Amino acid sequence: MRLKSLVRVIFWTFVFISCHSSYAEQEWENVTHNLKDLDLHTIAVSPDDPDIVFVGSSSGIFRTQDSGDSWQKVYSTSTSYGNVNFIAIHPERPEIIFAATRDGLLRSTDSGIGWEKVFSGIGDDERWATSVGFYKDKILLGTRGGLFFSTDNGKNWKNLKGRFSNSDITYLFCDTEKDIILVSAKEGLFRSIDGGNKWDRVFETSRDILSDIPEEVQTQYEVGEFQEGAETIKAITQDPNNRDRIFIGNTFGVFYSKDSGLTWKRLTNSGLLDRNINFLLFSPNQSPRLYAATDSGIFSTDKDSSHWIEVYKGLNKKEIRAISSDKENSSLWLASKGGVFRLNLDNTQLASQGPDFNTHKIFNQFSTEPTIKELQEIAVRYAEVHPQKIESWRKAAAKKAILPDLSVGLDRYVTDLLHWDSGTNPDTFLKGDDVIAWDVSLTWELGDLIWNNDQTSIDTRSRLMVQLRDDILDEITRTYFERRRLQIELLFSPPTDLKTRLEKELRLQELTADIDALTGGYFTKILEERDLTQ
Repeated sequence: MRLKSLVRVIFWTFVFISCHSSYAEQEWENVTHNLKDLDLHTIAVSPDDPDIVFVGSSSGIFRTQDSGDSWQKVYSTSTSYGNVNFIAIHPERPEIIFAATRDGLLRSTDSGIGWEKVFSGIGDDERWATSVGFYKDKILLGTRGGLFFSTDNGKNWKNLKGRFSNSDITYLFCDTEKDIILVSAKEGLFRSIDGGNKWDRVFETSRDILSDIPEEVQTQYEVGEFQEGAETIKAITQDPNNRDRIFIGNTFGVFYSKDSGLTWKRLTNSGLLDRNINFLLFSPNQSPRLYAATDSGIFSTDKDSSHWIEVYKGLNKKEIRAISSDKENSSLWLASKGGVFRLNLDNTQLASQGPDFNTHKIFNQFSTEPTIKELQEIAVRYAEVHPQKIESWRKAAAKKAILPDLSVGLDRYVTDLLHWDSGTNPDTFLKGDDVIAWDVSLTWELGDLIWNNDQTSIDTRSRLMVQLRDDILDEITRTYFERRRLQIELLFSPPTDLKTRLEKELRLQELTADIDALTGGYFTKILEERDLTQ
């Protein structure tokens, strides 16, 4: 009965309250307040003063000097050329700030109070600035029309000739200490270890994405799917504790390098709801974590990188464009399509470890619930993306050559229907009978026994179905284990205040509803049936 299940949950709740310490939970704070434009694209925190933060929007640049309690618009972009794409603060002279916009590069020399345009380029492509990097005495500027550099803090600019003469640059990464420059362009990721004189392509997306996919699965992909910039790298970050460890993000997820960008491997996608990465940031606080901003929210993973966790609490906006942190890495800031949010990282770690419970007994508390394998099978069947469906198509196409094409013809001859009387009255029209003829024909295409053109269509459908099935399995696996972690959290560390308890219960119901949506209501149905038998 339901009463028995409720009593069991209450019992274990009190057991864990008495034996286990709680932990502070990550929760976002909305610090948008009086910000007039919420369509934000970039954010940067001053290294000198963590209370000073800059955001770039579709209409200009905004500045706060009180940690987001109030915002002031310090620059307005023209209506025809909006979008502040990137804000970068000089690492050695924080009073100098650059803002890459669709209408060129802006510079401030007084900590963001006044701004001037220092680069316009020639043509729309060069005018569209995308990223800024700092390497020794050089300032690098990426545009849609090439790579430029300045050696006088942005007063004069030169085109870096050669490899990037007309390239569409999407992101720049510089590490002066390691003598490394990484440039992301439509053609791939390029690396220089001599200040930009020589460049090596170290990540060619089509090749590198397929490199860690089993050969038997690679046939499901076509090279065309990886072209035209769909997989362009949009984010690069580095582990400050291990500068050889670099991360990049594109539309296929996150990749990492352990040798300063020379070779790359795919990072796990487990738990990553959206693989289209908008921004990456590595936060080296007490528990180093990698954060990924996507249109579906923000996700984090620890140094083991075995699973991503969505950091959702307090965040009511999903489309995250950029992330930044202060110099001490005590706070995390993000810019979204709906405003600015801040996360305090000081108290987000486990306070202490609890007693060594028997994990088998703990998981036995959920033994009446469907297993992940059971739900995966139901989800695949509900979405009609099981492999047997493709196999049945192939068998049907193979049998098609055995069956003939049937055609039936019907002809009517009316030439002699009206005619002159050939007898005694030659001047008289007579009406005769029309003539009807019919035929039946059977034809076989014996060549279809060797190759059927329908196989091409089936191959295309099969590839799309495999991708859809993978997405469904990833989604239900992520949701299932996020729900399980929340259940265990409620047992180990039940909230003491009613509001927090209700929020967690609502989140649990939301995850249950998500699983129901993927299984056609099977999950709740089984829970209710098995609960009634207790």
